[in-house]
Amino acid sequence: MCRVDQHNKRHQRIKEDGIKTMNTKDYQWATSARVFSHPRSPTSFQREQVVKIPSPLTLTRTCHGVPSSQSRGTPTEDLHKICTKLHNDFPQLSAPLETLLILDMDSYICHVGTWPVADTGFIERLEILGSIDNDSGVLRVAKGVMSLIRRNFMAAREQLTHGCELRPELVCCQFYLTWTLHLLHRNFEAIDRAKCCLNLLCEKKRTLTVKSSHVEEGINLLLAKVYLEIGTVSALSTAMDHLKKLGTTDESLKTEVEGYILLQQGQVTEAQEKVASLGEGTEKWALQGWVYYHDKQYQDATDSLIKAVEGKPERSNYGVMYSKALWEIWKQNRDTSIAQKCFSTLLKTAKQDPYHTEVFEMLGYFYRDIQKDRVRSRKCFEKSFDLDGSNERSGAALCDMLTDDGNEDEAFVLLKRVTSTASAGSSKWAWLRYGLHQMKHDSLSSAVSSLQSAVRADPNDSHVWECLAEAYLHRGSFTAALKAFTKVIELNPESLYSLYKIASIKQKLGTFKEAIEEYKVILEKSVNFVPALKGIGETYLLLANHQITNVRDNRAIDSCQEALMYLTRAASHRPDLSCLWKMMGDAATLCHSMDPSSFIMMVPDKLLGKASEAECTVNLHQCLQIGARCYGKALDLLPQCASLWHDLGINLYYQSHVCSTDTRSDISQKSYSCLKQAVTLDPDNYRHWNAFGVTLSSENLPNYNPKLAQHCFIKSIQAEQNNVVAWTNLATLYLKAGNVQLAHEAYKVSQSLEPSYVACWVGQAIIAETVGDQDAMDLFRHTTELGNHIESAIGYGHWVCAMLQDTSKHNTELYQYAVHHMKAIPAATDALSHYLDRKKTDATAYNLHGLLLEQQGLVRSAAEAWKKSLSLMESNGADDKQIQKVRINLARVLSKLGQYLEALSLYKKCSQDNFTALDVCYLGLLLHKASDKEKAMLG
Repeated sequence: MCRVDQHNKRHQRIKEDGIKTMNTKDYQWATSARVFSHPRSPTSFQREQVVKIPSPLTLTRTCHGVPSSQSRGTPTEDLHKICTKLHNDFPQLSAPLETLLILDMDSYICHVGTWPVADTGFIERLEILGSIDNDSGVLRVAKGVMSLIRRNFMAAREQLTHGCELRPELVCCQFYLTWTLHLLHRNFEAIDRAKCCLNLLCEKKRTLTVKSSHVEEGINLLLAKVYLEIGTVSALSTAMDHLKKLGTTDESLKTEVEGYILLQQGQVTEAQEKVASLGEGTEKWALQGWVYYHDKQYQDATDSLIKAVEGKPERSNYGVMYSKALWEIWKQNRDTSIAQKCFSTLLKTAKQDPYHTEVFEMLGYFYRDIQKDRVRSRKCFEKSFDLDGSNERSGAALCDMLTDDGNEDEAFVLLKRVTSTASAGSSKWAWLRYGLHQMKHDSLSSAVSSLQSAVRADPNDSHVWECLAEAYLHRGSFTAALKAFTKVIELNPESLYSLYKIASIKQKLGTFKEAIEEYKVILEKSVNFVPALKGIGETYLLLANHQITNVRDNRAIDSCQEALMYLTRAASHRPDLSCLWKMMGDAATLCHSMDPSSFIMMVPDKLLGKASEAECTVNLHQCLQIGARCYGKALDLLPQCASLWHDLGINLYYQSHVCSTDTRSDISQKSYSCLKQAVTLDPDNYRHWNAFGVTLSSENLPNYNPKLAQHCFIKSIQAEQNNVVAWTNLATLYLKAGNVQLAHEAYKVSQSLEPSYVACWVGQAIIAETVGDQDAMDLFRHTTELGNHIESAIGYGHWVCAMLQDTSKHNTELYQYAVHHMKAIPAATDALSHYLDRKKTDATAYNLHGLLLEQQGLVRSAAEAWKKSLSLMESNGADDKQIQKVRINLARVLSKLGQYLEALSLYKKCSQDNFTALDVCYLGLLLHKASDKEKAMLG
């Protein structure tokens, strides 16, 4: 082995083991050692001297305290002289070269804000160190710095990262890696590395040959620029905080960055003040141009920014700013030359800085919106997003493009990848689209979770809240959806869609009056907003149906009237919507069960074919005719819609019960034809078969055929087994035909299918009444508890009155239970009151109602009921015996009211041949009281 090899091997061992710090005498002794000028192997004496040479780490740590009589400069200058001397004397040693390189790299940090320039000495030392020790950690760092100076950022990143692993104590390595990551626009990585650098400054085992304040200044300036580039509200605030930490830095650097931060925060006036404090130069032109841009003075912006681009073409952000200004001008005038200039600038900027995400984002917009080249546009967006995964605009544009092009699977993979790695409160765009994709594919619970993450990322975005509300709504969480839409209104009070949805949800929840008020708020903002007109009409329709169920007929008429008014307005704007005509038909048909004798409704003249904007009154038959015409309009638009034929047939069926006798047969035949058409179009719909059977059960039909009606009910049951209505109708048909046993069995099936369906219980009560079963009264009572039904009301009232009339049962347990315990009298009174709201021409019902009112001591109300009963009987030519009973009842309560003469006149009209003993007693008492009254009147 030659001496040179021995020396190199020994030197490597010395490096690995480390060299202890030597004192001043060692320095002097080492620097005064004689070195041969020609390249030959050192002597043994010289090798002993080499062992005492300190490592670069030791030199840099002790350079500020080196006592030497020969030192005349600063400690750093002394160290530089010593290492230069050592290198000259011992050219094969790597330690002096490493220390010199560290001194050079540290010295560049002192010039904050300026681009480092490597002198020839640095380059030469770098090459020499590479030939001596190619595995040196300092060499890796120096190569990284050299790549950074030459703007080869990817190579610089790789080399500096490796250098940090080999020499983690080097502060300059951490600093330059932070700078490199910033230039590569790896903002979050740069922040992490900057924190490592600042933490290293606090360590004792660090290597730094300049003041730590220089490093802190540089790091704070870099962090301010990094956070400025991130651009969020919190990031801008953090950037401003880092700027405040800059003390001795050139004020122009702080002012420039501060100006851009203020612009990002929307403080244009304050930013203009920063421009004024800058000296003449490219920085001032650039900031002034960007102020113009934010002030929407795009032409002035381009005039100023072009100077900055020409002054410092290496500043890629200037090119991006100039391109954005040109893009806004193009959007205003669509000038192709402007677009081409923007495109050329972007291409130059992309070559200058191929790591700038916004450059490729802008190119993506250019290819998409101007050249209509979706392939290149997609590649640009992909490149932009690959460069910076936090660029929400590029990510959103890429995802939307994939979705629009039908590549939903690729879009889903992209969104899943982004959301799976996203930190809490970030990637709003990805969570939003991920949630919408899940909602589209019915993954509703997952969609809600994703959209909640989007809300957490930006709780002030009304659009995100709106999407979350839609997800809740699709999932059936109406209360949660209502709260979310309410939040949208707090953020954006002018959102008609959210107001509409709030009203719609309240409508679904059954709070009809609140829903109506919400719709009215919308119509105040937009008078002819058709969805709101339709919604309020539908809500009034639902409210009317609810009121009819509770026998509030007058209110129901008012609700139907309002529904027709709003729906007519909607149809005048959109006559092509069949749903509007259908609901108008429903509103006009809904009142079919009301009493025709007292029915009056106000409807718009337009519904009667008049051009006037006024309103007119119609009776029940006219109202049903309006409904039929509305259904006809809907059928003109959708002639193959079976449900519309069904509605029209039912409307005509109701008309046949209120029209004149001579037209009854024709209208019934039309109803038959319409329902037959509905069955033909949709033979599997059980509702059509049931309605067809009801029509065929009507004796108004010329070809009345109960067997065909039975067939229709059976077909309806076959189409839907759990069909309580069809079973009840079939049972009623059997009962009408006198087949009590079959009717009873069919009603039993109905009761088992839906025990709360009142009609089947009414049927069973009628059967019990027919066969003389003692449970008939209890069955009628049960029907009144289940709901309002005219047959149950009159039936129960009749049985209660019969029980009261039969004095032989007053002392029985049945009487005590049925009348007193079950509160039969007030219950029957209420039932008959509801019945008379619908059947105002039933004299018998008024008579029964009067008897029940008298039992409760409500003699005035009883008198009114009997007066109506008497009037109806007399006008209808009723049997004299029935009239006499009512007269006697009325005379009895009139005498209780002190109206003796009126009562006496009623008794005088009665035939005394049919008087009971009780009637005679009442008459005698009345004559006595009437005589006293006459005397009192004569005075």
